[in-house]
Amino acid sequence: MGEQLDDTQRNDMESKKKAFTQLLESVAPSDFFRFLDAKGVTTICPGCQRDGLQVTAISGKQNLEELLKGDSGTSFVTYFRLDPGHAGDTDHNYYYKSYCENCGYITMHAVTPVLQWLQSEANQGGAEDERL
Repeated sequence: MGEQLDDTQRNDMESKKKAFTQLLESVAPSDFFRFLDAKGVTTICPGCQRDGLQVTAISGKQNLEELLKGDSGTSFVTYFRLDPGHAGDTDHNYYYKSYCENCGYITMHAVTPVLQWLQSEANQGGAEDERL
């Protein structure tokens, strides 16, 4: 039924996954919040209507050299992966998550629109693209 992947195909898949992971880890918190602001996302919780209590998970990455030098490393918005009921993995399975500190209401934002917006912004030299 299923064909075995040869070494070239396996290496290609691993290379693409590594590049995608690096892309996800390049989304700084400030970039994500600029995206939300540009798209008109409100800071009011849809669950309890409290304002300004949304928390977005942030991860850090620090190598040994940075640690020894006392550097803080880099921060990126923590991404999560949905586990679909079928085989396969695409960017549509990944999202960013925020929650309300008051009521726990969770909001999710797919990574694809964020990455597309950031790429569009980079292509335009920093100008915001409201068409996405």
